[in-house]
Amino acid sequence: MERRPLPGPVSMPFTSKTPSSSTRFAPGRIRRGEIARVWTGRLRQDRWCRLERGFSALLTAVSLSLGAIADSVQAEIKVALIPSVAVRGGDVLIPLVSTDGRDDWPRSVPVTIDGSSLTATVVWLVPRLPSKWSWTTPATPVSIVIANRDSGPPSIGNPIAILTVPDDAEGEIELLGERWSPRWLPPTKILDDELEEIDFKGVDADPVLDDPMEWFRWVLLADIEKRRPPLPRLGTGPDAEMGRRVAIAIASEWKAGLRRIQAASPGVAREIAERLVGMVVDERRARGDRFVAAWPTETSELASLRMLLLDHSRTALEAAQAALAWFEARTSFLVWTNACSSNSVTVELANPTFGELVALSTWRDGSGLAEAIVLPPRSLSRRGVDRPVLSRSAMSSSETLEFEVDQRVRSLVFPNRVVPVRPPGGGFGSIALPLTLAAANGGYIELPPTQFGTTAVLRRRGVRWQVFVDARTPEPIGEDRINLVFGPADATQARLEVRSDGRFEVSTSLTIEGLQVQVRRHADRWRAEIDIPEPWLTNSISDSQAGAVLIGLRRDGPGNLISFAGPPPPAWRREIPVQPFAIADWGRPSPPVNSEPR
Repeated sequence: MERRPLPGPVSMPFTSKTPSSSTRFAPGRIRRGEIARVWTGRLRQDRWCRLERGFSALLTAVSLSLGAIADSVQAEIKVALIPSVAVRGGDVLIPLVSTDGRDDWPRSVPVTIDGSSLTATVVWLVPRLPSKWSWTTPATPVSIVIANRDSGPPSIGNPIAILTVPDDAEGEIELLGERWSPRWLPPTKILDDELEEIDFKGVDADPVLDDPMEWFRWVLLADIEKRRPPLPRLGTGPDAEMGRRVAIAIASEWKAGLRRIQAASPGVAREIAERLVGMVVDERRARGDRFVAAWPTETSELASLRMLLLDHSRTALEAAQAALAWFEARTSFLVWTNACSSNSVTVELANPTFGELVALSTWRDGSGLAEAIVLPPRSLSRRGVDRPVLSRSAMSSSETLEFEVDQRVRSLVFPNRVVPVRPPGGGFGSIALPLTLAAANGGYIELPPTQFGTTAVLRRRGVRWQVFVDARTPEPIGEDRINLVFGPADATQARLEVRSDGRFEVSTSLTIEGLQVQVRRHADRWRAEIDIPEPWLTNSISDSQAGAVLIGLRRDGPGNLISFAGPPPPAWRREIPVQPFAIADWGRPSPPVNSEPR
């Protein structure tokens, strides 16, 4: 199912030059589920598709407590959104827009505050590839960039003006023909050198440090522990300095809002902060590395919460109550697929709250028994759920499993119980990136950028079975490997690693007679044809899955990208999920199948 537009109080198109078809961040296309085996309900072609929606949310996040959309006289550059609050002694972030599509943006614009002349720096929020993929990688990573004097502004992104205001600022702000009086908030201390720096809990529990939009969580964590947050790690140079200013400005607004709530209800303020940095404990992990992040991630929704905290049309107590209602209106737990077979599925459920939850699991078509699953506070639980029993005449189709807590529902969609292998071959489905917290919250799986995509099929060639892999990459980027596993996850019969340069490695106690690997390099991809020894298949047949052969695939590369066929595991796992392929179907006619989820 196509992703829905991001909700938020403001929607605004992104600014872009005429796009090039070769741009790295060209918008992609969201595909529907019939081609692919859909595991969590929705596909996202890549994190840079639909930038209009993503950057509308980012603009909302930057321009907190919007007073109004600017309506100035016809100017080439104008204020897009007017922030109605400003923290003294800090930076105010003011989104801008060009009314005539001009490319020669200034690097600064003049501003007056209560008659005093100042200068605001113009920077750009631009999408970027994550420097490292992790569980807490945001849905839309961004960098802050100053326009180059020679080449001009970035080809895609959104401009904002960064204005540093004095500690004693008051009165009106005037910028690009707009004049408004923000609500001036007292200075907020973010970095206290007298405090010790907060300890790191682990890559899957810590917010990322390389994204200015996420650094506020470090500030909240440090406040809870009465410590000092680490500085954002945005590199060096003028761009990095502007990124740090943006990060501190956003964190200051969060801290100012929570400080206001704390004056009315310290307990509520702490609860809000703790839920914004919520974590669960995974008892299966090694000691010292058991914390896993489980906080809300939707950018525009978080912006709406910040607006509630600083909404001075409400009293502090009313704002506190509204913030609690904000959390109550949203699903309080997470769920994702761990494994699935023809008879059952295994899921993991995260409860980041400080209270016990009871989740009711049911299949959407009403078959099977409803089951209550108890989720202890701040826990990550694993649970098996039986799939509905099919009558002999029933055809396998996708099935939807729903989990309900306090009338809030999350759903997982499971594909056909086996992959039918008929000419020209049985596809491995969508080969997706590891599951991130943002994807688990949003109910989607995410595909790599199109130019790094992978497809694979199992097919018959003469008397042999063959796996054909098409791995896209514009140019060789470091290591690039395809990993295949055969047999159940707990009893692997054979492992094969095929590299883009044609080398391969085998790990098996079975014979390798009949194994052939042929790799061809093309301008924008490499392809592998892999003849599979028959014993690898016969020893990988699962009796519990109608005699289907179990095969799994993972691609390591290019660069830092890792992608999986089947239900993608969370980013901290590398186990390859296996899928059942019904090779006995080769040569049989295709039966009619209802493709709608049950």
